[in-house]
Amino acid sequence: VQLLLAMHWQGRGIPGNAQEALERAARLAPYDPAVAAQLGSVYAELGDLPAAAAAYRLAAELAPDEPRFWRLLAEFSLSYHYDLESLGKAAARNALALDPREARSWAALGQIHLLQEQMILAQRCLHQAILLDPLDAEIQLRYGMLQQALGELQAARAALELASRLDPQGMKGTLAGRLLDALFP
Repeated sequence: VQLLLAMHWQGRGIPGNAQEALERAARLAPYDPAVAAQLGSVYAELGDLPAAAAAYRLAAELAPDEPRFWRLLAEFSLSYHYDLESLGKAAARNALALDPREARSWAALGQIHLLQEQMILAQRCLHQAILLDPLDAEIQLRYGMLQQALGELQAARAALELASRLDPQGMKGTLAGRLLDALFP
């Protein structure tokens, strides 16, 4: 019930109330990785990145064989550029070790390499993500960003246009459209 209440408050844009409900839920279910992950999301929304990292890490440690919690930790690190090397990269690698056929884990690791300017590794990871799921808007967006960074503007354009078409009303498609407008006015 506390988890549902927290999701209600978070959906209404009141993260402080969500935090209270999730902290009660965490006391009631201290070994539930979903509660820990949701608490990480709320802490991040409130700007408490160390607490968010700790909560996401706890979620992954509570379910060490579940790649989705490792991927959540990696995506948190990416979203906030928080400890990319030791937290984000390690979490993405753990997710891949558990499920090497998960395209988004490859994409997360590729994006981390891109941000760290490790272009060859970024290319390898993002290429693998594209092979596994060529119709994922987020993967196409990240691939387009890599191609733009490499100066491959036509490849960047193709990937960004595809991302925009795959997610026309969503956040990834909108971002792809903005990048297209900036690169090709």
